[in-house]
Amino acid sequence: NRAVLISDEAAAGSDLVATSYALAEAIKRESPDLVLFGQQAGDSDGAVLWAAVADRLQLPVISQVSELKVADGTVTAKRQTEFGYDRIQAPLPAVLAVSDALNEPRYPSLKGIMGAKKKPQEVLSLADIGVAADRAGQAGSRTTVTALSPPPSRGDTQKIEDDGSAAQKILEYLMERKLV
Repeated sequence: NRAVLISDEAAAGSDLVATSYALAEAIKRESPDLVLFGQQAGDSDGAVLWAAVADRLQLPVISQVSELKVADGTVTAKRQTEFGYDRIQAPLPAVLAVSDALNEPRYPSLKGIMGAKKKPQEVLSLADIGVAADRAGQAGSRTTVTALSPPPSRGDTQKIEDDGSAAQKILEYLMERKLV
């Protein structure tokens, strides 16, 4: 029905700690029954922001959600694990991190695009959501990146292109090293 965007230069450089704090404060302002996060973000790939926000809000959290149902003040989620699926139920309000299996992406219709343009978008600063400047950005961050580098080489590597004979090439490679 509407969008809320937190946009403030003072938030630049925020780490997980500062970002989770600002998001939690914005979510408190909205008082939603259900908070949905994606599993990962393209900026840091921490894949724990949703858990940090849930902790700050003291709300139940379910991750890896591939299916969900909301009824009677509870959410029931099918959670993907390494060994299959779990069914988890939690009271609302709750925080969920959804996997890409939850929804089949689709292109919006022209009517949907035009309708979305008419929806109100509220742009808020950190002050609007009650976040002091020293709790966001680099000042509010608790982590420091000291260096970035590619991973160390693992020695001799061999890339095998699959032209229909990849299985045979892999077998020969393993036999040469007496691993098969």
